[in-house]
Amino acid sequence: MIKLFDNDALETTDMTKSYGLGVLSNARSCTVAEELNGAFDLDLEYPVDGKHADAIDLDMILFCKARPSDRVGNPFRIYRIGQVINGAIQISAHHAFYDLNAAVMLPTQRTGIRGAVTGLNNDRLGADRIRVWYSGITDTETEFVIDTPRSLAQALAGADGSLQSVFGGELEYEYDGSRKIVIATLHDRRGRDLPYTIQYGVNMTGFRREADIDNTYTAVYAHYSKDNQFRSALVPTGSTGLHDKYFVLDLTSCFEQLPAVRLLQAETQKYIAKNKIGDPAVSIETSFFGARANVYGLSDKDIELGDSLQVSFPRFGVSTTERAVKSVYNVLTDRYNTLTVGEIEKNAADTLAELEKDITNPHIF
Repeated sequence: MIKLFDNDALETTDMTKSYGLGVLSNARSCTVAEELNGAFDLDLEYPVDGKHADAIDLDMILFCKARPSDRVGNPFRIYRIGQVINGAIQISAHHAFYDLNAAVMLPTQRTGIRGAVTGLNNDRLGADRIRVWYSGITDTETEFVIDTPRSLAQALAGADGSLQSVFGGELEYEYDGSRKIVIATLHDRRGRDLPYTIQYGVNMTGFRREADIDNTYTAVYAHYSKDNQFRSALVPTGSTGLHDKYFVLDLTSCFEQLPAVRLLQAETQKYIAKNKIGDPAVSIETSFFGARANVYGLSDKDIELGDSLQVSFPRFGVSTTERAVKSVYNVLTDRYNTLTVGEIEKNAADTLAELEKDITNPHIF
C-alpha cells in the first residue's frame, strides 16, 4: 500500500494509522532502493488518470513498506516529478532522513557515544522529527567535537569529525508512528550471519559480478610531520598485477612524538587491513526467488541489509560468503527485485553530499 501525505505529515500525523490524502492504488511500478550506509530512494510510476494522481506534488510524502521485514512503513519525500511517459508520471522520492541536509548542527562538545548522540539531538536547528540513536557501540571516552555550524547531515555522517567517522558503525533509518519520528540508528554493525544460500540452478534467477580498482593501491606512503620533524614509510598493500599506485596517509595525529619507522609501518598495516585498500572492490548483483523457506525456516523475506549470505555459482568459480549491501525492493510484490552482495560502493558521507543537489534544486518536468 502506497499512501500520500501532505509535506507536514512528519510533524502532525501518525502515518501508520492514517490514509492521509489517499491510497495510490493504481501504481504501475514502485521500488525502493537502499544501500548500506548509502542512498535510500523510492521510484514510482503512476498513471496520470490514476486515483489521487492530481493531488501528487513536490515535497509531499509517500508512505509505504521499504523492505520485506518492514512492519510499519517508511516515509519518502518527493523531490522530482518527471515527464509523462506512456500515460504515466515518473516520481522520485528520498527517504525522510534526507531532511537532515536542511537542518543546522550547532557547535557542541560531548564525551562518548551517548553524549555525542545527545548533542546531535539537542544542539540543532530543524529536522526535529528525526532523532539519532545508537546500538551496540560502547565507547564512553572518545571526544565528539563540532567546532562550527554545519548541516546536521554532515554532523551525522558527512565529513571528518561526524558521528559515524568518530565512532564507526553503520546507519539504519526507521519510522516510529506512535512518536511521529524517524529514528537514525548508528549500529556497530547492521545485519546477521544467516544460513541462507543463493545458488545457481536452485533459487538464483540472475547474476552479475563486477570488480572495481579505483580505490585499490599497491602501497601506502605514510608520514609523520610536526614541529619540523618528519618521518615516512612506504608500506606495500600486497596488491599485485597493477601499475604502481600510492596512497598518502597522514599519521601525525596517531603519535605524540616522532615515531620510529617500525611504529609507522605497524600503524599503516592496521590501516591497510581495516580498509582493504589493497583489494579490488568486488560486488555481485543477483536476483533470486526464495518464497519457500529453507531447512532453517528462512526465505528471501528474512534477508536484510548487512546480513551475511552464501552465494554459489560454480560455473564462474563463485562460492563465497558476502554481506548484503544493496537491495531493490518491489513494493507491489513485497519481494526483492535484486540484491547486491560484496563491497560497499559508497559511504553515508558520499550519499549525503550528492543528495544536497537534489534537495536544494527540486524540479518538475
